[in-house]
Amino acid sequence: MKKSLTSLLALFVLTGYAQIEKGTIAPAGSVSLSYKANSKTDQKIFDFTLALSEGFFVANNFAIGPTVGYAVNSTKQKSGTTDLTQSFFIGPQLKYYVKIGNKAYVHFFGAMFGNFGSFKQLSDPPNNTALSTRGAIWQLGTGLSIFLHPTIALSISPMYRGDFTQSYIKNKAGIIPGTQSNAITHGFYLNIGFAIYLRKKK
Repeated sequence: MKKSLTSLLALFVLTGYAQIEKGTIAPAGSVSLSYKANSKTDQKIFDFTLALSEGFFVANNFAIGPTVGYAVNSTKQKSGTTDLTQSFFIGPQLKYYVKIGNKAYVHFFGAMFGNFGSFKQLSDPPNNTALSTRGAIWQLGTGLSIFLHPTIALSISPMYRGDFTQSYIKNKAGIIPGTQSNAITHGFYLNIGFAIYLRKKK
């Protein structure tokens, strides 16, 4: 699941309006698709991530809103079995802009997501157990938004990200005793992307 969620960090973002004043609404969406074939292990790997968010400028230069997303990773093994990982995440994020020139802003952002997912091996005969995960993701960062055009900005954002994950194995009867475990991972990431701003209608 971590691999699927991490792929979201470098996605292309679409934002609603050029104005960053109180009352502006900034919807955003991102989609990521990838397919890889490993000739050494004969694995075929497919990744898909979809995220949607809505930013509400509750004050000039300050936006807050929810984000929801879904990620899936499918890995087909040489043996013919398929490892399928699915995960969902939801939570609030906020962003604050400070103007430093005619075409540039420094922005600060933070986000907290709850996530849950599952890993299951699809085989014949079917495997009746599945690894389930739940936890939280937090992000803090800053960056630079440079407007290359009145409606297009280049965004460069270093961030710190942490993941807390609790995992357990369950079957039809429920959680299997003794299979629960916790893990915390964290690190620094760099986001580079473009934002498209559509002007607010008067």
